[in-house]
Amino acid sequence: VEIVDVPPVDEQVGAHILRATHPHAEDDDASVRAPRRSSPQRLVEQATAGLAAWRGEAWHPPGAELWPLAVHAPLPRAVLTELVGESVLRSPWIRPTDSDPDRVELAGGTARRAARARLADLRTAARAVAEAWVLVQGDAAEPTALARLHLLAGEPDLARAPARQAALRALSAGRYAEARRWLFLLDALPSGRGSLSDGHDAFELAVAKARVALVTEAEEPRDLLVEGVERVAESPTERASATLLRAAYQLRQGHVRPALAEALRTASPSRAPTPELAVEALVLATRCRLRLHQPEDARAQLTRAEALLAAAAPGHLTHEVALLRTEVLLRDQQLDAAGAQA
Repeated sequence: VEIVDVPPVDEQVGAHILRATHPHAEDDDASVRAPRRSSPQRLVEQATAGLAAWRGEAWHPPGAELWPLAVHAPLPRAVLTELVGESVLRSPWIRPTDSDPDRVELAGGTARRAARARLADLRTAARAVAEAWVLVQGDAAEPTALARLHLLAGEPDLARAPARQAALRALSAGRYAEARRWLFLLDALPSGRGSLSDGHDAFELAVAKARVALVTEAEEPRDLLVEGVERVAESPTERASATLLRAAYQLRQGHVRPALAEALRTASPSRAPTPELAVEALVLATRCRLRLHQPEDARAQLTRAEALLAAAAPGHLTHEVALLRTEVLLRDQQLDAAGAQA
């Protein structure tokens, strides 16, 4: 994204801009009197002030302090005030968002255009907003916003870590299309500062790519992605997770019984899996049971998964279990309806 400086315009062009903005002005109205040379921005503001006076309204041009919201909006109040001070909160050009009163945005399209017109150096501004966001919120800063800001600042190497975090968060929430977009971005970013050299980071990213492909790609899943996960798996938990991912690919390829056997082995208490891994294995086993038309076994495994989820497993698995419970209930209704018709 580049900021273009519009050159000054002459008196004839200026008069046209003024008249287009304030068509109701009298010929002798000072608000539509064009100087010999002026910037289009000043001409529009001059005519807008005259138009507001013609309507009996007051109009105050936006100040330069709106620049952070021209870079990224909405922003947390604390981040905005860290950058430009508390007085900006009294500006009529900003408003709290409907979803969160602690976040502010520009009040409409006119405010956005005016703020962006005053933004002279996008890269420097984006870097300043990113630094302020991290200073105020630390690790709680939004990774999607930080990745975007680092890209706008021309710092693609620093965008890698927040982009990776954004991809993993989207995957955990079941937003596979969003996770896929972040993974594509990561593939396009150069390595450098902030590169993902840690072994566990590499494993998580490889798993994310394989899981997203399993859900979003229409063609047969690529074993190459699972092999990539198996290569970087180091700890026993990571190796068990890679094995479970291989079983999920087997299910997608139509090999239901081998996938079920591996899922049940992984979920077995004798293997001492983590609660997260046990729930993932039981979810896969439930899907296999449904494919094999074994509803009783599917319900039993799903009930066990729900118990583990309530006790200790991470909450990001909740939506997977809830979707499966809905599918099981739907199949029960279909069986009941078929029995009643028979």
